[in-house]
Amino acid sequence: MKPQRVSDISGPAALAADLERFLGDPATDDGPFGYAQAVAHEENGALPPGAVDLLRSWGYPRYLVPEEFGGALHDLEQLAVLTRVVARRNMTVAVVFGSTLLGAVPVWLWGNAEQRAVVARGLLDGALVCCAVSEPDHGSDLAGNETTAARSGDELVLRGEKWPVGNAVRGRFVTVYATVAPVSVLGPSAKAGSPLASAGSGSLGSIVTPSRRIPKSCVRLPYRAAVNLNADGRSRLRRKPCRSLHPMCAPGASMLGCASVPHV
Repeated sequence: MKPQRVSDISGPAALAADLERFLGDPATDDGPFGYAQAVAHEENGALPPGAVDLLRSWGYPRYLVPEEFGGALHDLEQLAVLTRVVARRNMTVAVVFGSTLLGAVPVWLWGNAEQRAVVARGLLDGALVCCAVSEPDHGSDLAGNETTAARSGDELVLRGEKWPVGNAVRGRFVTVYATVAPVSVLGPSAKAGSPLASAGSGSLGSIVTPSRRIPKSCVRLPYRAAVNLNADGRSRLRRKPCRSLHPMCAPGASMLGCASVPHV
């Protein structure tokens, strides 16, 4: 989806002011970013209809993609002020895009040219990313990670379970933190009720569920979906992503893994 409003705007303050005007006064507006709509739909565990699409139409996804990869993100001050504008109206919608950033940043940091191009194109078209790091028994403790990835010919075999997973039923891509060295992989996510991939002659069944869980499964991905196979993934996660993402999602930044990219 092409942005409609932000091509001639520069500077964080100007961006924030334009987005404020575009979204309207939350105290009086009855649209998807009015407080009334936010509260009514939060009670039902839902997003206000049209909220995500409204941000897409303004061009918000451009600020999740660095300039060098075709987006509009020049510095993190831009992202900080834009996030504040959204979060003061609806924190849940802000987290939708925060989770997308969490899943995409490993690609920006460590992906190859093809991987970056695929994810950048997806985000600029309005796609979301889910970030699968936490596991049922030990949350986001990287040292306790039990999900594994192993090479089998031209494939990467991913085994494990992730929960909770932000954007699990909305994302086009999923970033999964898994131990090889450790390693993380990214592939297209599945809508609730549809298989992500198949192993041998059997179906994997529903790999992403409405409860934001990726159930215990064996998933086969192209080997090119992996990033950071030959490095200490945990030390990388604890350094650069934490510093880079603080303005957008400091509470969850330590969860980041490295990523993969392609559509399969």
